[in-house]
Amino acid sequence: MILRSKIIPLLLVSLFFLVVSAQTVFAAEKINSFGSEINIQKDAWVLVSEKIVYDFEEGQKHGIIRESPVVYKNQKGESFGVDFEVLSVSDEKGNNYQFTKGREGESVKIKIGDPKILVTGVKTYIINYKIKGAITYFSDHDELYWNVTGNGWSVPIGQAIANVLLPLEVKEGTKTICYTGKKDSTAKNCQVVWSRPNSVVISSDRQLLSGEGLTFAVSFPKNIVAQVEPKKIVSSPFPIIILGLISFISFFYYVVSPFVLIYLWLKFGRDPKTQKPVSAWYDPPKDKEGRKLSPALVGTLVDESADEKDLVATIVDLARRGYLKIKEEDKDFLLIKRKEFKEDLGLLEYEKDLLSAIFADKDQVLTKTLKKTFPEKAGKIKGELYTILVEKGFFPENPKKVRDRFYILSAVAFFTFNIPLGVFSLLFGRVMPRKTLFGAQAKIVAQGLKNFLVSQERQLTFQEKNWYFFEKLLPFAIVFDVAKTWAERFKDISGTPPDWYEGEPGRMMTPVLFVNSLTQSTSSLQSAMTPTTTRSSSGFSSGFSGGSSGGGFGGGGGSSW
Repeated sequence: MILRSKIIPLLLVSLFFLVVSAQTVFAAEKINSFGSEINIQKDAWVLVSEKIVYDFEEGQKHGIIRESPVVYKNQKGESFGVDFEVLSVSDEKGNNYQFTKGREGESVKIKIGDPKILVTGVKTYIINYKIKGAITYFSDHDELYWNVTGNGWSVPIGQAIANVLLPLEVKEGTKTICYTGKKDSTAKNCQVVWSRPNSVVISSDRQLLSGEGLTFAVSFPKNIVAQVEPKKIVSSPFPIIILGLISFISFFYYVVSPFVLIYLWLKFGRDPKTQKPVSAWYDPPKDKEGRKLSPALVGTLVDESADEKDLVATIVDLARRGYLKIKEEDKDFLLIKRKEFKEDLGLLEYEKDLLSAIFADKDQVLTKTLKKTFPEKAGKIKGELYTILVEKGFFPENPKKVRDRFYILSAVAFFTFNIPLGVFSLLFGRVMPRKTLFGAQAKIVAQGLKNFLVSQERQLTFQEKNWYFFEKLLPFAIVFDVAKTWAERFKDISGTPPDWYEGEPGRMMTPVLFVNSLTQSTSSLQSAMTPTTTRSSSGFSSGFSGGSSGGGFGGGGGSSW
């Protein structure tokens, strides 16, 4: 009993040291450095060369395993796949390693090493591969949001560094941000250095522990690389069905459906027939209560689209009516509130919303500062324009919703390789919205107004040529894209220019110069209204808006074996 009581503690102590020793050996493995050369190509392929200096210490292993995702989920939970191709795996001297590549779940697994040979100490692995579908495309820029190391390594990484090469030298329109730490960490223990106009180096400032990684996002101007989105993965909602039913549906979908769109357009997509347009008329159309339509409503009625120029015309119209002033200031434009508007019965609701969106709790604002908050509010105001025209009987249905249904159908058609249906949906989707008979008649009046704005000088002989008349119809000229033509007809006008626009001091203001200056300010306004999306067209977020370690494309991890 005494011997047994001595042996058991001795065995437990020995077992404890064996476990600690094993853990020490495992913990001793590490990646000394993880270098990545990332070359963005014009055709949207991204060439990646990873140099992993792995230290096995005293352990004996066959090599390493590198795992990289090829399926990614956007913020809606939709799955997208990228093209991934391994080009080579070698050591620092260019000698090729033996490796196997296989698919495991949503990742590619690259197993490097010879199962018959054990290695120890420091080994260098250079993995060359290329990936397509990893660029994200936004309204005002394109972006590579990339997880350099991955957050799935079971060993620490001494230093991580990435060198990103753009296909062209870009002097403006680029920016970079980086993140470190475990997945979803927003820590920035990293540095960003642009070494030349088309090359940026991102590096970690400290050792990355197990489960930590380096992620970056670099943005660049649009049209530098081709637009190639990742491929959406759609799981079939249907079980296996009878082959004959599949054949029938396939025949109808791929052969008959494009011609169904033609029938739908002929039957339901065209405006009702009415009398021929008047040659020229200087008043806008009216609603059923006899009230004249505003410039934005006229613009939306004519082209069936509420867009930025309709809102810009509204701003000019509101300035003309005394609600705000536009002032040129230091290569920008200052909007100044001139009177209160929230309880004004003379304004339509969307006009009040537009003024509220511009000024909020301020009395003056530079157009460049509107970019952050205005686009989302502008989208709501555009929706109000559609609602008004439907409620007043100009359209039977919201034109935007009609177009969106066909654009969605087009996307589905292209994804399912029904090219004719995809093309037809795009073409007919643009023209499928229709007006009521009342709306079609109102459009004729609007076209008469446009004819008047661009008609010959002799058609104005009965009007007094003054600034008031010029200003009154200027917002309508803006929605019709004929403002410069309208100004040209008043080139010899004299008198005091409007007090709601202040240009450069000492400059003689004529209608032509006035419209040229106003065009610059409205371009600035239109830019402020255009959304800067934080998601790409495929639904992936930007690394500059809510980015973190482990986000974007790339990533994965690895281990020894």
